[in-house]
Amino acid sequence: MSRETPYWDEIIERYKVSGLTQIEFCKRNNLLLNHFLYRWHEKRKALRGRAEKEVSSQERNKSASSFEAVVLTNPSLCSLQENSLVELTLHLPNQIRCVVKVSVTDDGFSSLLKQVMKVC
Repeated sequence: MSRETPYWDEIIERYKVSGLTQIEFCKRNNLLLNHFLYRWHEKRKALRGRAEKEVSSQERNKSASSFEAVVLTNPSLCSLQENSLVELTLHLPNQIRCVVKVSVTDDGFSSLLKQVMKVC
C-alpha cells in the first residue's frame, strides 16, 4: 500500500458525502480531476477485487447443488397432467430473467435444471 493511499481514501470519502459532482469537488479542493479519477477507479477496482474474493470464498463453502427457494405462483399446477406445458420463470443472477415453456413431467425439465446448475 502506498503512503498516498490513506490520503486519497480520505479525499474519496469526503467526496462521497459532499453531494458535489466530481468536477465541482475537484475545483473546490484544488485537485486535478485526472488524479482524482485515477484514484477513484483504483479504489473501486480494489473494492471489487475484495468483494469477488469474499464471494468466491463463500461459494466454495456452499454445496454445489444449493438453490434459492422455489415459489409457486399458481399452486393449482401441482396436479399436472402428462405432457402439459407450464411457463417457468427463472430469476438468475444479475437481474436476468429467463422464461421458458416446459413440460415438467418429461426428461426435458430435468435436462433444463442440470443446464441451469452448470450456468449458476
